[in-house]
Amino acid sequence: MLKRVSHEIPHRALFVLISDFFVPLESFEKGLRLFDHRGHDVIVLQVLDEAERTFPFRQNTLFRGLEDSRELLTEPHRLRKRYLESLERFIEGVKKATLASAYDYQMVTTGGDLEPALAALLSARLRRRPTPTRGHGSAS
Repeated sequence: MLKRVSHEIPHRALFVLISDFFVPLESFEKGLRLFDHRGHDVIVLQVLDEAERTFPFRQNTLFRGLEDSRELLTEPHRLRKRYLESLERFIEGVKKATLASAYDYQMVTTGGDLEPALAALLSARLRRRPTPTRGHGSAS
């Protein structure tokens, strides 16, 4: 999807990507490079549910996929530490890839409001003006 969108806008534009970005990290990085190559600018808002961030589950729990029909019955106390470590590595990977392309990154939880996070990022961008022009193929 990022490839299609990055090519449909022929002139330099600002894109705001809002997602959990639960895709292979390599795919996310490749998508960011497409935007960079085309000279676009990007704000990345990674949205996760508070339960995804803290894994508060204590009792045996049946997890159901929202985007597919998979189900997993687990004992959360056995998974919690490894899950949180993996999630933190993933979040850091998304953040690192975003910042490596000189794009803005912000983590937001679903219980929060996207508007203040986006407003703060846009305000910070205005204070940093003028924005350097990106060259094609640069990996700022």
